[in-house]
Amino acid sequence: MTDEYVERRRAYVNEIRRSFDRPEVENGTAEEESQPLVPWIFLKIRIVLAVLLMLAFLLLKYNAYEFHGYQAKDVIDIISDNQYYTILQDYVMINEHD
Repeated sequence: MTDEYVERRRAYVNEIRRSFDRPEVENGTAEEESQPLVPWIFLKIRIVLAVLLMLAFLLLKYNAYEFHGYQAKDVIDIISDNQYYTILQDYVMINEHD
């Protein structure tokens, strides 16, 4: 191998490395680096759904409406009742000992 070949090879490898550092579009200008939007979209959707659920609960509570036979008081009782969590906790503990 000659020195000229080694220098050309190094230049080629450096050019390839630089191409991974800075993505380019077809016209040769560097593309702006953008953050992935997917996590932000899911976060915004979850926030909107939480707000809508809270508004629906407040509508049930202050207007005495029913939703599939449940009033706001029933929802509060179900949430504050610890029975479902206890059943789940016992189930998990049984499976851990097996």
